[in-house]
Order: sequence, then C-alpha cells, then structure tokens
Amino acid sequence: MRVSVVIGQTRSGGWEALALPDKDIEGQKALVKSLIAGRGRIGLGRGAKAYKQVLRFDSYTKRARFDEVMPAPVSESPVAV
Repeated sequence: MRVSVVIGQTRSGGWEALALPDKDIEGQKALVKSLIAGRGRIGLGRGAKAYKQVLRFDSYTKRARFDEVMPAPVSESPVAV
C-alpha cells in the first residue's frame, strides 16, 4: 500500500496539511506541480494562499491485518495463604 502526505509551511511559519492519504497519489503530485508553477501560491485573487515550502512524504508501507482472534492472557488468581 502506498501512502503519501503533502504539507505546506505558510508565510507566517505555521504548517498545514494540504493533502492527506485519502487523496490519490496522482492528485497529490498535480497539487505539488501546481504549487511549483504558481511559485508557492494556491488560488487566485484575495483568496490565494502562499506557502514558503511544501513537503511531500511518499513511501510504500506494509499492511498489517489483525483478523485472528487472539486468546486472552491467563490471569493469575490470588492464592489464599
């Protein structure tokens, strides 16, 4: 399973998530390319946002399944002395 995240640092220094793993990889690549072409700006006019830098974390991850029912650990009962 491939997971990718895009975050951007605003001009004020705060970090924002621009694209989380729920967005497809190709859409994230297109977002980064549009930011490069727009020199760090998204949108037009007054509603445009400007970013200092954008980071895209991309990696392949393994999937873990937990379908099997695990037996409960044996609890020790107190021994009466």
